[in-house]
Amino acid sequence: MKIKSIKILTVFFLILSGCTIRLIPSRPTSYSKNGEYHRVKKGENLYRISQHYGISVEAIKRANHLRSDRVYVGQRLSIPQGVKAERIPVDKIKKEYSIVKLEKGEFLWPAKGKVVRKFGEENDGIDILLAPKAKVVASKKGKVSFCDATKGYGMTIIIDHQNGYYSVYAQEIVPSVKKGEIVSQGAEIARMKDQEKEPLLHFEIRRGVEPVDPLFYLGD
Repeated sequence: MKIKSIKILTVFFLILSGCTIRLIPSRPTSYSKNGEYHRVKKGENLYRISQHYGISVEAIKRANHLRSDRVYVGQRLSIPQGVKAERIPVDKIKKEYSIVKLEKGEFLWPAKGKVVRKFGEENDGIDILLAPKAKVVASKKGKVSFCDATKGYGMTIIIDHQNGYYSVYAQEIVPSVKKGEIVSQGAEIARMKDQEKEPLLHFEIRRGVEPVDPLFYLGD
């Protein structure tokens, strides 16, 4: 069996001549003959797993002979279709920025909720459970360089802070901004989905191409 490790946004290419960002879905998986295997983690359910892989809940249930939507932490699920990385074009960066040193507290929390997965737990950011329709704000002033759906990752917003840092907001969100907009720190950029289950927000801070622990940069 071929084992392959994958992380969300592992490759974050910024090509100045025609800047592209490559998003690669996260969580380590091993490939089966017909797809992948996924190990259920804390805070996950079939809906979120299906959103991550870009397939339906019913497809996962059929592949695993499940009679209900209930799954448990540590359960190994067969995923019938593998996820391919997407190359996502963004606005050309007209100026090359040197990466400045930022201190703790220079980024705002994008929303207040329960952190269910921290940085480093096979995760390039943090995952936050929020109330339906909760407001999501820009963690720091910048330009929206990407705002669109990504396969297996849902709606994704990327803000270029024009100092070598980027923030990423994704999964169960409904954007209220468009690509190219300049947003101020604390300005609303999205709302969480209005659904029965608590929606999940994935949030990252990138220093250049490298993911960094958001909890270091976020204020209290």
